Amino acid sequence: MTDRRFGRQRRLLAREQFDAVLRRPHVRMASGPFRLAARRNRAGFARLGLVVAKRVIRHSVDRNRVKRCIRETFRLAMDDLPAVDVVVRLAAPVPDIRETLPQEPLNALWLRLRAWGASP
Repeated sequence: MTDRRFGRQRRLLAREQFDAVLRRPHVRMASGPFRLAARRNRAGFARLGLVVAKRVIRHSVDRNRVKRCIRETFRLAMDDLPAVDVVVRLAAPVPDIRETLPQEPLNALWLRLRAWGASP
């Protein structure tokens, strides 16, 4: 059984790591309110960085809810993803965030990223 924990080694923590992905991404994708930028890495596994701005979602409770959803969908998909550094940014407010979590657009992004990684 594979280790499905989302530890520190699976996260982008430093500003330099975010800047490297956002300034020179190898691929960009969008699905629903989410924007993804990815850059191949030498770590051998996928790593995730999150950007959920206060101006997009005002309440911290809702921002944290969106971030938890992104992390959880990434955690479930990370074994199938190529070795990339990924930054997911929320570009627009998520409607009805208190009732439902936006998992479908995120799962679509992970599928597209997996297909991109499988291409030569």
